Amino acid sequence: MATEAGIGNLKQKVDLLIEAYQTRLSENKLLRKENELLKQQIEELRGGQMAPSGVDSNHKDRVRYRIDELVKEVDKCIEILKK
Repeated sequence: MATEAGIGNLKQKVDLLIEAYQTRLSENKLLRKENELLKQQIEELRGGQMAPSGVDSNHKDRVRYRIDELVKEVDKCIEILKK
């Protein structure tokens, strides 16, 4: 009887692990999609840096700052994906 209880307990733990694994897979998939979107935004913003020299430097600074922020966000996503 103790063996049956042990097996039941083990089954519950395995079920919890499977559920946690599936949740992490879903989160991972969402983070990968978000990461790709952020990379696309970065590329679009970098393409905007090639604007004519008539663009004021304040705008360039804001774009550069935004790119830096997006890169940081992508780096965070990558770190999460590595876990």
